Amino acid sequence: MSSKIIKDSIHGYITLDETFSYIIDSPEFQRLKYIEQGSFRVLYPAARHDRFIHSLGTYHLACKFAQNFIQNIQEDLNINLDKVKIEIEEVQKTFYYAALLHDIGHAPFSHTSEKFFKRKTESDGSSISINMQLCNAVFSIAEENEAERFKQEFEDCSPSPHEIMSATILINNADNFLRDMKDKFDLELAARMVIGCTYDYNSQEEISKEEKLFLGIKNCFIRLLNSDTVDVDKLDYITRDTRMSGFDNVSIDIERLVRSVTAIRLENEEWIYPAFRKNALSVIDNVFRAKTEQGLWMVSHPIVLYDSELLSYCIHRLDSLVGHDYISNVFSIDALGQKGVTVNGKKYRLLSDIDISADLRTFYEKEELFRELYERQTRRHPIWKSYYEYKYLFKSEKNTNTEEDVFVFFKGLMDYMKDSEIFVLCDESLEKILENDQVSKNVKEAAFFLKSFCENNNIKLNFALLPSTNSFSPKFNAESVYILFAKLPDRNGKNYETYNFIKESGSNEDKHRMFYLYSQEKFSKEQIESFKETIINHVERINKKMPRP
Repeated sequence: MSSKIIKDSIHGYITLDETFSYIIDSPEFQRLKYIEQGSFRVLYPAARHDRFIHSLGTYHLACKFAQNFIQNIQEDLNINLDKVKIEIEEVQKTFYYAALLHDIGHAPFSHTSEKFFKRKTESDGSSISINMQLCNAVFSIAEENEAERFKQEFEDCSPSPHEIMSATILINNADNFLRDMKDKFDLELAARMVIGCTYDYNSQEEISKEEKLFLGIKNCFIRLLNSDTVDVDKLDYITRDTRMSGFDNVSIDIERLVRSVTAIRLENEEWIYPAFRKNALSVIDNVFRAKTEQGLWMVSHPIVLYDSELLSYCIHRLDSLVGHDYISNVFSIDALGQKGVTVNGKKYRLLSDIDISADLRTFYEKEELFRELYERQTRRHPIWKSYYEYKYLFKSEKNTNTEEDVFVFFKGLMDYMKDSEIFVLCDESLEKILENDQVSKNVKEAAFFLKSFCENNNIKLNFALLPSTNSFSPKFNAESVYILFAKLPDRNGKNYETYNFIKESGSNEDKHRMFYLYSQEKFSKEQIESFKETIINHVERINKKMPRP
């Protein structure tokens, strides 16, 4: 099989050699064509892109970053890697493999349903966690001491479920994906790259400078794929999501970042960490801003949030309606692959959005909320549509904490509804809440408040309440983004600084908790004003009697 050249609307031409072109032709990788990239189409109908092309884009950036990284660190750190050329090439190939397959384990509807990847039910009725599935995969290919170290360091990580599944699949399917080239790749390292699990420097015994450098390079590549800093995965999805949706976001000069990627040695340390040369500072600014804007106006948008939570609720209902441990069997590694699983007489293999959508439509007439997935006319509408509107409504000049107080007042109710799988607060669900002696006083008080408000304003009690945290900073750790000032005098004995120092406040701004209230009946301006005044007065009366949590 020859190499492939694929035209991408974001990065231009993407070239894959024979090894990687074979992987993308596999059924497991082709499955990603039927997994939507995000949940944005409910808001931006043009955002029709999938995990398939995102994976190719991440692979493409990984190739460009790796080549420049190796070249730049030799110049900036004054090192010669000729003695470990073969080993470095293996790490680079492993980086490409991990980048290509970093999303191979994604669930249908991407992040919305990945939480259902929790446990796999075995034929004997027992179950095994996805964490243990990954550890078992690593033990099958690594030396015992390496596998034990992986298991220990994995416990200190907090990867998402789809990352754990992807890491497991890239190991378990290596024979099929890589064939006779399998020995040219470090599969344990590839798994670490996908889940963002770096080698613990503090646990290393006395090793030589050369070994420290090589281990540091491995950790740099792990961070260049999955980290809380700037990595190739983020760069592709920020650029792709915003451009494909039509959202007018900040432009990111990826080529400038590619050329500037390097590494630094921290003060009083011999270990190295990924960094960027100072000429990329303007681009890093844009990366932070673009991620912030995407989170605020796309990911956290009330319409996107509502659609995702509604879909999640409906999948939960399928578990009851279909039975046969629907979720634990369908959301499993076997269902993602060619082997598949059979649930209630139906075969699920190469699981995708299509399969779950078909199951939901089976109960279309029976379940009102299932119909709401497909009927826009019945959707509930958010009373306020952003954090800024929430702040405008509930920020009180008398009490600087009012907006937080309002959130706290309803938080118990929202948590209870989620735990009890109640999506809509209506007369029926309210009665169950008020009659349940196990329900706390705070939950009942918030529910009864909404009931009273509706009665006083001639509004039908039919609400969805969904919590949201709007952060005015992206999910980056500005203290971990290093900027190299190689051609300037050292400052306090070092030639680098963190992005947080450069920006002074960086990404340490507070997160603001809030929630959205959705109603089938649209509120008038007067009704919104009434709700605002009523709830503010209510929480202020409460706070006079007891301190705010």
